Amino acid sequence: MSASLQDTVQTSDLQVVRRAVAGLIAGGEIDVPMLPEVAGRVMAMTADAEVDAAALTDIIHHDPALASHVIRIANSPLFLPEMPIVSLRQAVTRLGIRQVAQIAFAASIEARAFNVPGYQDIVKQLWVEAVTCAAYAKEVATQIRTGVESAFLCGLVHRIGLPVAIQLVVDVVQIRGAALKRGETLDVVREYFLPVGVTVAERWELPETVQAVMRYANSWVDATQHRKQVLITAAARNLTAHHCNPEAMDADAVISHPVSAALGLSAADVRRLIGRAESVDQFVAAMSA
Repeated sequence: MSASLQDTVQTSDLQVVRRAVAGLIAGGEIDVPMLPEVAGRVMAMTADAEVDAAALTDIIHHDPALASHVIRIANSPLFLPEMPIVSLRQAVTRLGIRQVAQIAFAASIEARAFNVPGYQDIVKQLWVEAVTCAAYAKEVATQIRTGVESAFLCGLVHRIGLPVAIQLVVDVVQIRGAALKRGETLDVVREYFLPVGVTVAERWELPETVQAVMRYANSWVDATQHRKQVLITAAARNLTAHHCNPEAMDADAVISHPVSAALGLSAADVRRLIGRAESVDQFVAAMSA
């Protein structure tokens, strides 16, 4: 087969896959990973004004591995515990019900949503970036004293559509028998991950704030809902980009970025946030252990 004919076949397959993915999204037929039971229950609790610490700890205690993971994460420098936290009850008392629930949620979803055979390298990096962004979002919110309760979760899952979209496109490619290169598969993922992410958030019944941040993940300037949290997440993404690849986005670029000014962050504020890199690394290590 000539090179030109080979290109024609691949282009045709690419269009077939694009149309199939778009059709599945439009028809609401996306296969969304099932949310782990514990993750779903602890997330639902954050919307209940009557929930208490005992109820939350009881749910998490049903999964001993998760309980120990939550305690390890709560002891990371990101949460600045003055004394070691040795129990879930202590974690809830010091960090609050919502924060512990979000930690438990984060610790529960990695294996379920960030697991695509054949793309482990990319998905692993997406997980590192998600956790890094969650950490920086909490730091930014703490710095400006706004949106602290929602920042961590928004930073963590605002791009959850990426790993889910990878699995979706891979499945379509296999079902259609398409001949797509890896780069072409990822091009389709980048094209459709936003609506996929919103579908995931809706199926998982994540808070409206998270869903709004997802919708404006690539266009924070257009945000009309939950704008402050969208800006916090956008700033956290810049910090994450610098943290993970400082050559691609240096400190000056983070400082001068319009979203920093929109949040009222001074150059000194941004440098202070960048200076939290070691704590962020330790948190990422705890989350990935």
